[in-house]
Amino acid sequence: MGLVKNNKSDLLPELDCEVAVSGCSLRFTIPSHSGSGASGSWFLNFSDDFSMRFGEGEEFYVQWRQRFSRPFLETRFLGGGWKQAIIGEGDRPDYAPDGKVIWSCTQLELTVQNTYLRGYPQMYHSCGAKDEHYEPLPDYRAADYEPDQWMTFQVRVKIGTWYKNDRNYHGDSIVELWVAREGQPSRRVVVAEDYDIANTKSGAKYGKLWLLPYHTGKDPSQDHPVGYTWYDEVIISRAPIPDP
Repeated sequence: MGLVKNNKSDLLPELDCEVAVSGCSLRFTIPSHSGSGASGSWFLNFSDDFSMRFGEGEEFYVQWRQRFSRPFLETRFLGGGWKQAIIGEGDRPDYAPDGKVIWSCTQLELTVQNTYLRGYPQMYHSCGAKDEHYEPLPDYRAADYEPDQWMTFQVRVKIGTWYKNDRNYHGDSIVELWVAREGQPSRRVVVAEDYDIANTKSGAKYGKLWLLPYHTGKDPSQDHPVGYTWYDEVIISRAPIPDP
């Protein structure tokens, strides 16, 4: 796993053993007068030996618990909205020994975010590399963000045939996002069926998760209350994960 900050003035996420579901959580701070990536980020490969990576014909699930402070949700930040998680290309043995880490913004990535601060989770696919654009996934406003409670987010990815950016669509992949408020059953809020996941890179497979409140275009001149978001109980699975 890794903790990342974008420059010398950035913060790093911290362990919080008082606000947690079990044990300690990972807390990100969003300070006033901060830029897009000032809160830092955290990532991990699905397995330490890079053996858990998913490609054509495979299916996997990613679940995490997340909590938002009221100031974080209620502040009208300037910019394009904040991310929650990125599911992307994993490191692999032929890269890692040479110190070649695969970073975010890969072609096959799936991102969960609060686009333009609409107040509910949405998703997009690819980092501008599928047919030369970021592709939003169909969403339903079925679960708004709620402050000061542990919400649950689960992404299902069923990979069909990789789409090669050749306009030859297969429509055999599925991406879903399920969200649950604390103590309530989960609801499906994003569903992309008969879908195509882009990947033209030889050897690339899903295998890494990034947690981060990266805020696209956040204005560092804006004065606002300090916000916080916490993550806990991250699960990677080959089968659906029950609601907590």
